[in-house]
Amino acid sequence: MMKSRLYATVGVLTLTTIFVFGALIPLVNALCLPLFGLGLGWLVVKTPETGWLEIVLWCAVVVLGFFIAIYRPEGFHYPIAWETSAMHEGGLPFTLHMNFSKLLGGILVIIWLLTVYSNNSIARPLHESILITAASVFVMLLIANVFFDVGWQPKISEGLGLFVLVNLGITVLSEEAFFRLLIQDRMTSFFSNPTIGMWVAGIFTSVLFAFAHSTTINKTWLLFFIAGAIYSAVFAYTQRFSMALAVHFGVNLMHFIFLRYPIST
Repeated sequence: MMKSRLYATVGVLTLTTIFVFGALIPLVNALCLPLFGLGLGWLVVKTPETGWLEIVLWCAVVVLGFFIAIYRPEGFHYPIAWETSAMHEGGLPFTLHMNFSKLLGGILVIIWLLTVYSNNSIARPLHESILITAASVFVMLLIANVFFDVGWQPKISEGLGLFVLVNLGITVLSEEAFFRLLIQDRMTSFFSNPTIGMWVAGIFTSVLFAFAHSTTINKTWLLFFIAGAIYSAVFAYTQRFSMALAVHFGVNLMHFIFLRYPIST
C-alpha cells in the first residue's frame, strides 16, 4: 500500500511539472505541492499517539494545503472552461475556471488519507446513506430559496456539461478531500471523546468552508456556513466519503439548474 501511494505521488508531482511548463499552475504552488505530499505522508506513517507536535504539524499541513488551493499571484489566471455574461435574465456574469492547483492538492489528500479513513470508519448502510444525502440536498436548496432569497430560476445552460466535469472533477473532489479527510476526520481523532470531537470538527470545518467562499461575514457567508455544516453532518453520519462528494455536488448541480446562479458574495 505504501509503495502504491509513493508511485501515485510521483505521478502527481510529474503532472505538476508538466502543468508548470504549460503555465497551468503558478510556480509557487508547484513548489509547495511536494512539501504538502510529504506532510500528508507523515500523517500516515507517524506513531498513533496524539501530541502537541502532531497537532502543530497537522496545522502546518492544513495551512499549506489551503495556500495551494487559494493562492494566485498577480497576473496569473487559471484556464477558463466556460464563461457567460449571464445565465438568465438579471443574472450575474459567471466564469468557470479550472483550478489545477486545488485539483493536484486534493488528489494528494485522497492518495494518502482515503484508505486510512476507510479502514477506520464503520459506514452506514448504503440505502440509508443515499436517502440522507438526497434529503440533505433538498433541505439545503430549500433553505437557500426560502431564507436567503436565492430565487427559483430553472434553466438548462449550454455550459452544463462543462460545469459537471469541472465542478465534480475539480472543485467538489478537492474541497471534500481537504475539508473531510484532512481536517474533519483528523480533528475528530484528536479528541478522546468522539462526540465532542465530531461537534468541534464539524463546526470548525463549516466556518473554514464559509471563509473559503466568502471573506466577509454577511448573509452569503452564513449560507455557505450552513452548506458546510450540512456536508459535514452527512459525512459524520454516513461515515462515507462518497456521500460527502454526493451531497456537495448535488447541491451545486441543483443550484446551477434550478436556482439563481451565481450568487453574489
